[in-house]
This record gives sequence, structure tokens and C-alpha cells, in this order.
Amino acid sequence: MSDETERLIDRIIDRIVTHEGGFVDHTADRGGPTKYGITAATLARWRGVPEDEVSVDDIRRLSLEEARAILRRLYIEDPRIDRLPSHLIEPMADTAVLMGPRRAVRMLQMALSRMGYEIAVDGIIGPQTAHVAAIASPRMARRLLIVERIGHHIDRIRASPDQYVFARGWIARALDLMDQA
Repeated sequence: MSDETERLIDRIIDRIVTHEGGFVDHTADRGGPTKYGITAATLARWRGVPEDEVSVDDIRRLSLEEARAILRRLYIEDPRIDRLPSHLIEPMADTAVLMGPRRAVRMLQMALSRMGYEIAVDGIIGPQTAHVAAIASPRMARRLLIVERIGHHIDRIRASPDQYVFARGWIARALDLMDQA
């Protein structure tokens, strides 16, 4: 990975941490308590322990340093988001934190498919996805990814109206990423 990509990822993680904020335990959040966007399930996987061994206090005490390492590894490096063109890394990393890496990758693949590319929608960044992402219009790929993301938010709220409490924040965050396109 180039030094430029490393710096870009550091800035992206800074923005994700800012959006996610510190410790939050909202009753409507299905992920449960979070800090910097890290849930108990994610922290348990990272630490290699059963989820029931991660307490609310473990989430509360999560250091920024450990959270940054988790965000980098589990949401950018492991799903290979860092191998995408630079204009897609931030919206993909942000979407991965909100919805999971596989869903984020499927959204990108759907966006690329809507652009007319024949691409497998399998949730994996392999050679085909990386190639199509590299040749697709940067602005259109990023914007259609955000449209897929907003569509998912709408579907989620329709299925579970209690999630409406998060709508304004989800949409503002998505539009902020679109404005950067």
C-alpha cells in the first residue's frame, strides 16, 4: 500500500470516528452499545472471544487506538476496500462500518451493475470488482453507491419503523459523502 493510500485511510478513519462518536447505547440500535462504531460483536471477533464475554464496560473502555486498528483491519483491509480506487475507499469504508463489509461490497457491485457492467454481486472484492471499479466513471460509481446506501436505509426503516430515529443522521452522512464526489 502506498504512503498516499495510508494517509488517505488514516483521514477516513478520523472521519468515521468523528461520525460515530464516543460511547453510545441507544435503545433502538440493534447493534447494542457502540464506541467509535465498534459493537460488542465486532470487539469480540477482534479479540477472539465469545460475544457474551464482551461487556458494556468493555465497549465503554475501548481505546481510540484499538478502535482505529479494528476499523482499519476489519472494515478496510480484510474486505480489500483499500484495493479500490481512492475515490471509493471512503464511501465504502463508511458503508462497511454502518452495514457490514459484505453488504457494502454488494452495494458497490450493484452500483457498478447499474452502470451497465456485468459483474457478480457476491460481496467480495476480487479481480473483477477491482477492475470494474477502476475503469468505471469515478463520480457515477461513487454517487450510485450512495444511492444504493440510501435505498437500503429506506428499506430498513420501512421494515422496522423504530429505525426512523436514525434516518436524519444516516441520510446526512450519505449526502455528505455524495457531496464529496
